[in-house]
Amino acid sequence: MDISKRNHNDTYLVIAEILFLLFFICIVSCIFYPINDLKTINLCFILWGLFVIFGFLFGEFEPTVSICFGLKIWTVAIFLSTIITYIIVFFLFNQLPEFNLVFWLIILFYLYFLAPIVGFIFRRIFPVPVVLVTDTSGKENLLKWWGYNASVRISKAEFDNWLNLHSDGSGKVANYDLILIDITNPASETIITHLPDKYFINFLGIKSYRLFDYITGFHTRVLTKYPGHGTQYRIKRLIDFFVCLAALILSAPLFLFAVLCIKLDSPGSVFFRHRRLGKNMRPFNLLKLRTMYQDADKRLKDILISDKKLKDEFERTFKLKKDPRITRTGKIIRQLSIDELPQIFNVLNGDMTLVGPRPIVEKEIDYYRGYSLDIFRVLPGVTGLWQTSGRTETTYEKRVMLDTRYVRNWSLLNDVKLLLKTIPAVISQKGAY
Repeated sequence: MDISKRNHNDTYLVIAEILFLLFFICIVSCIFYPINDLKTINLCFILWGLFVIFGFLFGEFEPTVSICFGLKIWTVAIFLSTIITYIIVFFLFNQLPEFNLVFWLIILFYLYFLAPIVGFIFRRIFPVPVVLVTDTSGKENLLKWWGYNASVRISKAEFDNWLNLHSDGSGKVANYDLILIDITNPASETIITHLPDKYFINFLGIKSYRLFDYITGFHTRVLTKYPGHGTQYRIKRLIDFFVCLAALILSAPLFLFAVLCIKLDSPGSVFFRHRRLGKNMRPFNLLKLRTMYQDADKRLKDILISDKKLKDEFERTFKLKKDPRITRTGKIIRQLSIDELPQIFNVLNGDMTLVGPRPIVEKEIDYYRGYSLDIFRVLPGVTGLWQTSGRTETTYEKRVMLDTRYVRNWSLLNDVKLLLKTIPAVISQKGAY
């Protein structure tokens, strides 16, 4: 099973449904309002934007969990939130067409009845590969219309053995990303209550195979520990998107200047890609501006062989305070944390979040194993509790403790506080080298 296929299909599915919503709004707007009127254009894009934002906040764009819109209470909440915001914008700026009841009823009809049909079609085109755990046969074709391609089917009796066979000592399940468990029989839940604590993979329970339950959104239940769902998590993701977008625009001159300095200072690529572990121990390429010489790996190897003191320092922290691999420009860029700017693209791509535990490399897992592996339950962050607590001036054991504390005590308010603390931490350059 190709994990990247699941990620791509999720993305394609969301984009397809969002664009079709825009298409439908434009068609209906042109029927009720003048096509060449600027207010009609404003209506299309503002209305579409409001539905997307409120839809995201209410969890409508999580394709592996639920269909978008349909006969759900959240559809009504999204619709009413959009109407209220539309009326406010209309009275404040007067740049939108007057309220038309029939127009809004047609939009509501789309959300209730047409959007689920569109969802069926798109999910059939972009199915997500999954492992299905069930004792019932013949459900695979139905699940394809729900967006799940059950490429592997396992009985409940064989499930424990299958997990042991396909996971390593840390609980990482290789080559798979989503497991569907048939829990239509409540007694079946006893086989999975302990699993989210032991394995790093997404678990989703199928509560019902009935079409009505699917359209009303009651067919599944997230089983994974620290699932990353709920309004607070979605607001966190919106903050990620808008802050990164603003940072990308505002930092563009500084970013281009840093790129020029790197090219003039030493030969080699401007960017440095480092393999790190993300949520559920999935590897991804962490992006940074290059701050070291091209032959940094060779230099490090030579240093560790020739200098025992530096070798001990590197084994403790995986860093060197006076690192001869770093270029002249790289030293300044690191002190100002400018080398972290490309991680904006990691955040926008969904590999990382702005605030979270620092992503680690595979050989660092052992340091966390003796304490807790909870950091792999969430997305890694650009900044976090460790980064605002002295960074490399702290011990590695304290880093493990701080990262774990962040995950277990997560709240949106704490994220905002850590974002604000990051600014003075960068300015002070404490622990930056």
